[in-house]
Amino acid sequence: NPSGRINYPANLVITQYSPFNYAVGGGYIESKEDYRFKDFIVNNTGVSTYKVFKYAGMSRKEDASGSSSTYDYRSNTSNWIVYRLSDVLLMKAEAVTQLYAEAGIQEALNLVNQTYLRSNPDADSLKSEYYNGINDIESLVLRERQRELMFEGKRYFDLLRLARRKGNTSDVTSFVSRTSTSTELYGNMSTIDALYWPINEEELIDNPLLEQNPFYENTYPSASK
Repeated sequence: NPSGRINYPANLVITQYSPFNYAVGGGYIESKEDYRFKDFIVNNTGVSTYKVFKYAGMSRKEDASGSSSTYDYRSNTSNWIVYRLSDVLLMKAEAVTQLYAEAGIQEALNLVNQTYLRSNPDADSLKSEYYNGINDIESLVLRERQRELMFEGKRYFDLLRLARRKGNTSDVTSFVSRTSTSTELYGNMSTIDALYWPINEEELIDNPLLEQNPFYENTYPSASK
């Protein structure tokens, strides 16, 4: 029964912000027929809502034309995925881009293709000519992690690493702006410290050498106690 399931933001499905059907260089479209889009998200035609199916779902049956799917739901709790091979492959792809920069482009592409082609069996391999240098490859790895690990609790940490590497939160707030209009949220996220939780009051009492996260100490002092 899909009622009450969490919705996926529509503008991450039907706009240029979607990681699926994503246009890159040379006229290539990433994930144009990506199985993960249908396997992870239910398109409720006519009401423009997109339900999370990845964990609530038991099976998906596709019609002969591939244009329509029937979704069956679980009656029991599904397993929670923590780490799996595809996560490790994409972590390595990310590490390669940081260790070797331009010299690591092909290795990173080879790693990304292992997960990408499994879910896009009719697509061409992702090639370096589709991307304009290492910055585009870094973005590709981030998109592929978003597609492959969707709803597995990884995205926040991916964006946190991005902010730490760049030394600012500009990219993170750009991603958040696609699903929120809260000016308070943007203001809070202007500092990297805001991306971390405050330290629990009991921990501060037990260990006087600990110092509260300065964001909460200075911006929300009552919440830091």
